[in-house]
Amino acid sequence: MAASEETSARLARRSYLPDFMVGVNVMTMPGKNGGDEYDQSLTAGITLPLWFGKYRAGAREAEARSQAYLLERDAKATRLPWI
Repeated sequence: MAASEETSARLARRSYLPDFMVGVNVMTMPGKNGGDEYDQSLTAGITLPLWFGKYRAGAREAEARSQAYLLERDAKATRLPWI
């Protein structure tokens, strides 16, 4: 569970980075003369992170959840009766 929370926090810190996308599309259409026609296209895109307050809050929340889990785990360990 601690590893999951740490991974979540690490991914939240990456939300400040832009996302790059590349794609290839191939389409087959029936031709006029009985044959098939092909159409190919190449696409590219970028997503820019503009809402820095939102991303900062998400990163802080993920860090707080990770820290809370670790503190809860330590508290449970100290309360366990040793048999």
